[in-house]
Amino acid sequence: MIEYNGDYWHCNPKKYNKEYYHKIKNKTAEQIWEYDLNKVDLIKNYGYNLEIVWETDYENNPKIIEEILKKYE
Repeated sequence: MIEYNGDYWHCNPKKYNKEYYHKIKNKTAEQIWEYDLNKVDLIKNYGYNLEIVWETDYENNPKIIEEILKKYE
């Protein structure tokens, strides 16, 4: 599985500190990260491989998804 995380919606740790308050989600960045981590753990516990692609990483390297897929061929 590949999950694409938007920098704003998932508070990319490269751009936001843990105290940042996301007004739309009504959560701190740290709370968002904890939720996302729980989701990742759940997916992995079901036996799936999961790769997360951050918006900034994709913008800097649009071939990143192709590179991930090649790892699993």
